Amino acid sequence: AMEDMQTLTTADPDLRFVLKEFPILGPDSQKASVVSMAFHLMMPEKYGEFHNALLGAQGRATEAAAIKVALSLGADEATLREKMKDPSIAEALSKTYDLANKLAITGTPSYVVGNEVVFGALGQDVLAEKIEAAKAAL
Repeated sequence: AMEDMQTLTTADPDLRFVLKEFPILGPDSQKASVVSMAFHLMMPEKYGEFHNALLGAQGRATEAAAIKVALSLGADEATLREKMKDPSIAEALSKTYDLANKLAITGTPSYVVGNEVVFGALGQDVLAEKIEAAKAAL
């Protein structure tokens, strides 16, 4: 799904994807999201690169894997670990879970395109159709 999003945003520079950390694969996934959000607090300009490297790697995202990616992008480990304790991270994750529940989202990827919730990796063509329909409704 990442490749679909990248292709669509490259083709349409006005199109934006808003990524919400939504760890659903258990404790490893949750810990990786905490690292991810801490990295975003530290280095927001490199968050996209971080996200692509972490989710594009082999295997599941774990805390150790996320820290390794963060360090490879120039994060200071002590500062990162301190940021991981920031209470805003738990609050943001809680809000995301609440939003997902309200929208009946239980898996990833899921998208909100206009007023429609789109579930699953349906491919670039389907996403492009949904985006065009949402633009036409404006």
